[in-house]
This record gives sequence, structure tokens and C-alpha cells, in this order.
Amino acid sequence: MTWFLFAIAIVLVTLGVFGLIRQRNPINTMMCVLLIVNASILVLVTLDRIRSVIDGRFIALAIMVLTAILFHFGLGSILRIYRDKQMADIDEFKGMPD
Repeated sequence: MTWFLFAIAIVLVTLGVFGLIRQRNPINTMMCVLLIVNASILVLVTLDRIRSVIDGRFIALAIMVLTAILFHFGLGSILRIYRDKQMADIDEFKGMPD
């Protein structure tokens, strides 16, 4: 069963890295980063399950909370930049609006 969870984590990391390389949209980029973070959480919880210690689950919960907070701040910043400058490409971004 644990090999299946590791395989899912590998697929998630692969999809995330492929999306980071392929997509230039900031929202898609954030979603790909979230895929990679979720894969790392899955590996952490799987290793915790193998060792039968509950510490990894608390660390995974803390990572999930911090990731959600950072994602909301990042999404707000991206939406503000898009609203002010009307651009949806990372390569065109030069700085925060005044």
C-alpha cells in the first residue's frame, strides 16, 4: 500500500514540475506549486504511517495551514496585479503596482 502512495506522490510532483515548465499563467503556476507541496505532504504522512509515529501528521497539518495562508495572499496579489495591469503572463511582470 505504501508504494502506491509513493507512486501517487511521484505523479503529483511530475505534474507540478511539468506545469511549472509549461504554463506561464500565475494562477496555474501557483496551482502547480500546490501540487508539489501536497506531494511532499503525502510522502511525509506515508513515512509517518510506516514509522507509526504521530509527529509527521502534525507537521503535515502545519504545512497545509501555512500553504493555505500563503496561497491566499499570493492569489490576492495576483488578482490585484491582473486588475491593475491587465496582464496574465509571468514574463511581462515587472513589479507591484503603485
